[in-house]
This record gives sequence, structure tokens and C-alpha cells, in this order.
Amino acid sequence: DYLLERLAPLPSARTFSAGDPAAYGLAAPELEFELERGGGAVTTVAVGNRDLEGSLRYVSVPGRDSVEMISAQIVDDLMGLVAGAG
Repeated sequence: DYLLERLAPLPSARTFSAGDPAAYGLAAPELEFELERGGGAVTTVAVGNRDLEGSLRYVSVPGRDSVEMISAQIVDDLMGLVAGAG
């Protein structure tokens, strides 16, 4: 429940024009996941590199011309959840 509360809505610390996805680790993302909202709408989120300080991660949604930065802790929590399920 804690993780779901943090993911919805997914809080963005910064948004900017995408440019070259490889520069953010998004050409070959470390993680991709899908969020399903009420009504069945599904959004795929690609997770790339950490920022220089390590506290934020670059993320993108296919079809959008922007890159967003979200808390790295949220991604770490999600990755821990997935690892625990395997």
C-alpha cells in the first residue's frame, strides 16, 4: 500500500524536452513498468539513469516528447517489490 500511495500520482520533480534518450539512459531503460488506472487505461513508464546527485531518476512515457525526473527512492522501492516477488 505504501508504494501504491507514492506512485499515484507519480510526483515529478522536473520535466523538460527529451532530446537524446540515450543521454538519460532511456534508449535501453533499466526498468519498464505499466501503471493501470481506473477504467483500464495503461501507461508504460521507462526508467533510466540517476541524476548526478543520485536522488532522482529520469523517466519517460512512450509517445511524449518530454523526460521527467522522479524520486530515486520511489524507483528503488518498486525494484525491491519486484525482486521480492521473484
